[in-house]
Amino acid sequence: MRWTHICKCADIPIIDTAGLAILGNDDFLLRLLRAKASQNQINDYVAWTLHATKCLGLKVINAGGANAFKNNVRSFDLDDIVPDYGVSSRHILQTLQRAACDIQLPHPVHVHCNNLGIPNNVDTAIATMEAAQGLPMHLAHIQFYGYGNQGERGFSSESAKLIDAFHKHPNIPISQWT
Repeated sequence: MRWTHICKCADIPIIDTAGLAILGNDDFLLRLLRAKASQNQINDYVAWTLHATKCLGLKVINAGGANAFKNNVRSFDLDDIVPDYGVSSRHILQTLQRAACDIQLPHPVHVHCNNLGIPNNVDTAIATMEAAQGLPMHLAHIQFYGYGNQGERGFSSESAKLIDAFHKHPNIPISQWT
């Protein structure tokens, strides 16, 4: 039997087919930030990227962390400097959030925080919420960011601390997306 039909996501019922452009580790964006490009230039690049990719929004995964990982960095906090680019994770995230607001994207930046699964990453998640400075944000897979470093193995739950932080940041609703 020969396969004669090319299956597309649109052919599968009950599946989300929207795309999000991943820009938190994008070389061109990081070079723009290193060169201190204006927010308008960043906005133009983000808008062009979304138009070219037909995506509906932005995703930031471990902002700047991919380049840090290439340099054998295993833990990368929000204010650590991205090797070779001289910008922080915080700066990348805030610049992309501002772009999303300026160009009026239909939903907030979808963020995968730094330090996924690492003990005491709850502090990174909370710092990420605070970095939003009141702008909307969606923190993805938040269940993996509620870890402390207590206990005999240096790994514990800090879910209560994480929930308290969500209550202080109404721009980051906990029930927005899963």
